[in-house]
Amino acid sequence: GHLIPTGSVGKVITSVFIVSGLILFATIAGQILDFVVRGEIEYVVGVLGPDLQDAASHQEKRLKERRHQFLTGLVNLSVLLSCSISFFVLVWKHSLADSIYLA
Repeated sequence: GHLIPTGSVGKVITSVFIVSGLILFATIAGQILDFVVRGEIEYVVGVLGPDLQDAASHQEKRLKERRHQFLTGLVNLSVLLSCSISFFVLVWKHSLADSIYLA
């Protein structure tokens, strides 16, 4: 097979596949990290006992922060990709498919 897609459709599909893979990897890695952190919090609550009454609220707060960070990351990625594609189209005069592939 070819190492580099030559058609416009192949370039766009390759770009979508790569970005989707990165998002999937980041999501899975974040879930694993969240699982580890949640286990540490439960362990500390178990060791210290009733002194940590608001541990559940801390977990909820942490979950909200992680969701907010995820959405912020998606917005940042979208803006970065849009700026990159626009740059390739407007400055270097590439086609839209080539710009998406290069971005």
